[in-house]
Amino acid sequence: MAAENGHVPQAIQAASTFEKLDGVGNYNTWKFQMKMTLVLEGLWKCVGGTDTDSTKDQRALARICLGIKSCFIQHVRSANTAKEAWDALKSVFEDKGLYRRVLLLRQLHRANYTHYNSMNEYIEGVMTLVQQLADIGRVIEDKEVAEILLSGLPQEYDVLVSSLESLSSLEALTSEMVRARLLQEHFRRVNNGNNENKGDNMGFMTSKRNVVCSYCKRTGHVKAKCSKLKREKAASKQKTETGTLFVSASAFATCLSSHCWIVDSGCTSHMCKDKALFLNLDTSFTTLVTVANNDQLKCLGIGNVELKFKNDTKIIENVMYVPGLSANLLSVSCLTKNNRRVVFDNSKCHIYDVAGNLLTSAIFTNGIYRLECMPKVLCSQVSSNVLQFNKEQCSHVHSAQMELWHRRLGH
Repeated sequence: MAAENGHVPQAIQAASTFEKLDGVGNYNTWKFQMKMTLVLEGLWKCVGGTDTDSTKDQRALARICLGIKSCFIQHVRSANTAKEAWDALKSVFEDKGLYRRVLLLRQLHRANYTHYNSMNEYIEGVMTLVQQLADIGRVIEDKEVAEILLSGLPQEYDVLVSSLESLSSLEALTSEMVRARLLQEHFRRVNNGNNENKGDNMGFMTSKRNVVCSYCKRTGHVKAKCSKLKREKAASKQKTETGTLFVSASAFATCLSSHCWIVDSGCTSHMCKDKALFLNLDTSFTTLVTVANNDQLKCLGIGNVELKFKNDTKIIENVMYVPGLSANLLSVSCLTKNNRRVVFDNSKCHIYDVAGNLLTSAIFTNGIYRLECMPKVLCSQVSSNVLQFNKEQCSHVHSAQMELWHRRLGH
């Protein structure tokens, strides 16, 4: 009846208020919000396979497929039921491996109030990491969550920490108690700051009110005193870290074309030298990559890359942008951590998905396994002759130089 009257159903309105699935980064949040949408529509049982109503199942399938970005449609294109689509996305994006667990734990224990714009954001950030760990089977005890929240505070909150210790025993400390006290203290400080800005002298008070910060556009302070700017600078400093990532001899191949990738067992992360290949790029992530001769290359971001083949397209996630490389690198360790099986033989390297389906193969040439992708600008019209030309173009790797690097690295 609502649809006939031209009103948008409540469930459709709810579904339009959250972001579409954009990869591993927002999968856990998307999964919860999509589940709530399906519950609201009475369709969640279709995902579990307990509701056999075909009409409901098709509605649930449509809702799931419409909730993901277009670059991930290939993962659900062949799904005929809501359960098949849900399980397909789960197998791709729900990473429960050790690498994912360590990464989240590292982020949790490095959480710091100065990285956030407000106390609310800080608490939400910590609790989100705790929930993401719980989703992959690593449950953090509530007492430890409370301690993590307190450990991420600057020294000016030490008095609050001491007061919590005097009010209750350590065994009685809970994350809910800490969150409530942090918010109370934050609001108290904000109110005190507003009262102090009023001043005792009316003339001084008027001049302070007329001052506008050139950075945050708020009144009452100048840019040099802007707390938002100070927090963002501190966060930026923390976000730029020197990594111990390793690049093997493959990175020193004579410059290969940007659509040529090397499958590398010595590289700790996927790396791409061509910015144009990225579907999205987070340039706030920077680090240094240590290469075989102990030199360091700059990583200027991280994002997803689209690899186009003759009959298919694949999305590679969490690829580091390293413009100083001579070749794009596919990390074997990253592939296996994402439930891909990598098999080497004398002439090829085969990559399989979790179901055992062949995804692609790399050809062994001049001591390296090289994967040929289609040039981005010609992906819709390139012929087999052009593809063969690019293979020849990519083959200008000096055998002596590669042999030297392989000897140095012991493989």
